[in-house]
Amino acid sequence: MSNNHTGNVQPSIDLEEHRSKNVHVKGVLEHGYIPGSDQYVPITAIDNGDGTYSMKTSASLSSTDGAIQDGASPSIRATVLDLTSSNPLTAAIVDSSGNQITSFGGGTQYADGAARGTATGTLMMVDDGVNIQSAKGDSAGRLETIIQDGGNSITIDYNGSPISITNAVPIQPPLAGFLPIQETGPALTALQLIDDTILADNAAFTDGTTKVSMAGFIYDEIAGAALTENDAAAARIDSKRAQIGIIEDATTRGRYAAVTAANAIKTDCSAVTQPVSIAATVTAKEIRSSTNTTSSVAGSVSVQTLIASNANRLGGTVYNDSSAVLYIKLGPSASTSDFTALIASNSSGVGGYYEIPFGYTGIVTGVWSSAAGNARCGELT
Repeated sequence: MSNNHTGNVQPSIDLEEHRSKNVHVKGVLEHGYIPGSDQYVPITAIDNGDGTYSMKTSASLSSTDGAIQDGASPSIRATVLDLTSSNPLTAAIVDSSGNQITSFGGGTQYADGAARGTATGTLMMVDDGVNIQSAKGDSAGRLETIIQDGGNSITIDYNGSPISITNAVPIQPPLAGFLPIQETGPALTALQLIDDTILADNAAFTDGTTKVSMAGFIYDEIAGAALTENDAAAARIDSKRAQIGIIEDATTRGRYAAVTAANAIKTDCSAVTQPVSIAATVTAKEIRSSTNTTSSVAGSVSVQTLIASNANRLGGTVYNDSSAVLYIKLGPSASTSDFTALIASNSSGVGGYYEIPFGYTGIVTGVWSSAAGNARCGELT
């Protein structure tokens, strides 16, 4: 590009404006002007030997030379930020129309671990190989991940044995279904054998068909930490591998039979008659009494207690020492119409006598035909 300058004398030209340009000067050019430096420098012409001349000039630059100037006023220059003096370089970002952009970004920024608010912002995008898609999640905001291999199976090596996942399976916590795993090695056989012995509660057991698992117990003769309700623990065996058990009441939990220091267990057989078997000759002898307790009861036409009930009684006697007849009863409320025996009076000088049957320990009552005399009673214990 060429610029023509005509006239006899050109005082100066703008060197920055005519950088790397052909300048046609008619007349005398004295100086060159360096924009932004306020300097005019002398210009020397050099003969290029081809009918053209080059302009040579030189100038010394100060610390302010080469600064960024304001577009309207060259005297306003930007300064560069330095950490010591903190001189910022102010810049503005504009759009394609030249308008300054004053707002950047968008959405809500959170510090790590901060309380969650109403989130706004940009979706996470992924490349599906053809288009850009937004990532997918569930209603709880959890990212959904699909494991797949282009429709083929995925083989996972586990201890040297392959485990094949035959289908693409979406994994979402918690899993809605099962992860299909195809196992053809020894692990599959082991899993099948374990499952064979698992039965539902109260399920039917078939002899010769249903499988069972062996169970082991612990030999432990030293008392350990006491268990509390719903604790799990190993059952015990003795040194001969016999399982140790307890005898518990049929209806009351926690009521156990106790063994004495002499290795005896106490049994209460009072509710049931127990048979006795003796291989030798046994001499039986009845229980005998050596004590007789006597008393006197005055004759009366109202019922009287002659001998009170006594579980330790072995026998008893009643002599009617009265001129009136005595109505005696083995039981309460004797009367002239309800009695066990009638004992004659002693009107002839000898009164009647009665022995209580052996084994009877209840009350004995009596009433007389008239109030006279006494009943002489005896109780053998």
